[in-house]
Amino acid sequence: MRGLLRFIKRNAEKLCICLYIFIWLIFGLFYWIRANTTGGEAFIFQEDILLHSKNEAFQRKLGISMENHITKELFRHYNENFTMLKFEDSGPMNITFNFIDGKLENLGADWANYYITKWKQEKYNYCQIEIIETRNRIMGTAEYTKLKLSLVELAPSEENVSEMTEVMKQQDFLVYVKGDELGIEKETWEKAGYLEIGFCKIIVACAVNYFDKAIDIIYDYETNENFKYPVIDFLYFSAVTITTLGYGDILPNESMVRGLVMAETVLGTVTLALTVSVFYDKYKKRICISIK
Repeated sequence: MRGLLRFIKRNAEKLCICLYIFIWLIFGLFYWIRANTTGGEAFIFQEDILLHSKNEAFQRKLGISMENHITKELFRHYNENFTMLKFEDSGPMNITFNFIDGKLENLGADWANYYITKWKQEKYNYCQIEIIETRNRIMGTAEYTKLKLSLVELAPSEENVSEMTEVMKQQDFLVYVKGDELGIEKETWEKAGYLEIGFCKIIVACAVNYFDKAIDIIYDYETNENFKYPVIDFLYFSAVTITTLGYGDILPNESMVRGLVMAETVLGTVTLALTVSVFYDKYKKRICISIK
């Protein structure tokens, strides 16, 4: 027992610092676990920090890296009335439609911007459109034109860009657009040949279906089914709590969390006072010794 007391006395300042760090970490983990078990309802988040966390997780899950404002717009303009509607079509994957308020809606400019940016990063530089069916009905609703959109990476000729023939890689998608919304006849599409990838923006904006699993991830995050809050945000919340600096971008929203905040604040204040006291005593002893 005496040995333990001597050890504590000799290392008091180190033990106080370790205790302070332990309190910070353990409460930060408590907050993080509580946030994920309640789907975030135990806290109030400022929109910017929540959007940033979701956007980072979204890009990481898709394995992409693009300017944040492009993908953030997908979250900002997510419609809460969106219903996940998938149909089987030709190909190995189901097609997800933009089904909102009981009807199919165009994807719009934000999704078009996202897809074009993504495809350009994947080195696709041209596209080709083929009309498969002009009067396709989905769920017995209005007629839709069914297109085949082929993205290609073409090797350019050094002499003339128009002579590009070698296809480096190709990816095909089915596209549904409302009736004759694009206003171009079938013969015109067939004669068009390869078009620059930027032209796809018009097609995608008018489409009523998605081309990857991005909407699945956004849907899961917005309905809090799969989104996991990052631990760093709650270590930050714990840090501003234990240092009594006040709240930042996160606020407690339930009694349990408020209780934990009060407990951490008290423990942090007491531990900090002990630490200051220990350092002061050691400093005072050194001054006394130097005077003698």
